[in-house]
Amino acid sequence: TIADPNDTACELQRLMTLKSYNIVDSDVDVEFEELTREAQAEFGCPIAVVSLVDLGRQWFKSIQGLDAKETPRCLAFCAHVVKRKEEHGVMVVKDATKDPRFASNPLVVGGPKIRFYAGAPLVSPEGDRLGSFCVIDSVPHPEGLSPGEKERLECFAQEAVLHM
Repeated sequence: TIADPNDTACELQRLMTLKSYNIVDSDVDVEFEELTREAQAEFGCPIAVVSLVDLGRQWFKSIQGLDAKETPRCLAFCAHVVKRKEEHGVMVVKDATKDPRFASNPLVVGGPKIRFYAGAPLVSPEGDRLGSFCVIDSVPHPEGLSPGEKERLECFAQEAVLHM
């Protein structure tokens, strides 16, 4: 059993672990850029991101296909990956317009018009979910991801944590 990610003490521990990496607001890193470019090509999605969920925002350590460095946490799909009670596993949103958690999200109804999202948690060795490695598309993916694709996305997430 993992700690409840919605518990205040667990959230404080998670934020302290994230801070210990000294990665939020750090410079561009070629290794992260290569990972997101590779995922973008492999999954055929226009956007690939290494996202770290901070106190009030999600900050992008690397992002391909979108010109942004951060978004408010309240809009972040990746914050849902962090809050999930399952320690591992990819969160897949096949069509954000049909998912009640996201249908009215400004990132869905406005630019970048997110429709498909798949995110694997960035899990620290301590077990804290620091963010996600995700791929995003502006068209729905009714088929979601195959088990092999989910496994591959988790591998990208694990590789990102190793680079942290």
